[in-house]
Amino acid sequence: MVNSAAKKLEKQLIEIVEIPKDDINWSSVSLSDILTRDKRLEASTFNIDRDHALQLLNNSKYEVITLGSDNIGFNDCYYGPRAKRNYLSDIDSTSIGFLGSSEMLDIYPKPIKYVSPDNSMVKQLSLSEEIILISRSGTIGNVTFVNKSLAKYLVSEHAIRLVIDKFPGYVYAYLKTDIAQNLLHAEKFGSVILEIEPEALKNMPIPNPPDMIKKKIDDLILQSYAKRDESNKLIDEATKIMIDELELPPIEELKKEAFSYSKDINSFLQN
Repeated sequence: MVNSAAKKLEKQLIEIVEIPKDDINWSSVSLSDILTRDKRLEASTFNIDRDHALQLLNNSKYEVITLGSDNIGFNDCYYGPRAKRNYLSDIDSTSIGFLGSSEMLDIYPKPIKYVSPDNSMVKQLSLSEEIILISRSGTIGNVTFVNKSLAKYLVSEHAIRLVIDKFPGYVYAYLKTDIAQNLLHAEKFGSVILEIEPEALKNMPIPNPPDMIKKKIDDLILQSYAKRDESNKLIDEATKIMIDELELPPIEELKKEAFSYSKDINSFLQN
């Protein structure tokens, strides 16, 4: 009788929680998969989207290789070191613009921060054309392609630099797909700030179609970014004509009067 009463009391104390089934994804994971993935146990590492992406790749009619292999033209994958950022308060024609990993995505990137050409970070964070940039923290996986408009600036160490010697436009286009994005997001790690490392890109699977297909995709991407350069050049020319016709001061002088880094907190100046 006492035992029966205790069981009845135990049932009354158990709180029934309704779990929203629509918000839960689950899948089985083998021990070999866990060992292969460096014994990682985060759910994102083995999520359903990643498994689906791998299944699509395995069903591809083309050979699947890793992005870091010679067959894909891989050269290097890295990000710059974190350096002290001594931004300039007085900007002149020699100053070099500094962009964050979100600003680098703009079609017409316009930096609001500048550093001296003598700054130690210039060599470490400078860019070359046709490098692929991937944001590695914050909003992970944003991808852009370095064209003339972007190559003249510095980009922060929060962007991974991927150097592909052959058909970089093809690799860029692949990294923009849902398949590559799902694989990339499965590599996130960190207890507070999530991020990815270059090693995740080197080991990422990628289809290896014939060079003819890769070249066609590469040509289209290069043409696309060349058009962006042309558009930005026309914007600059139109802006110059407007300033000359209205007899306005140079745009750099207007920026100096409107914005100041002389305070601890960036502030707008008012007359």
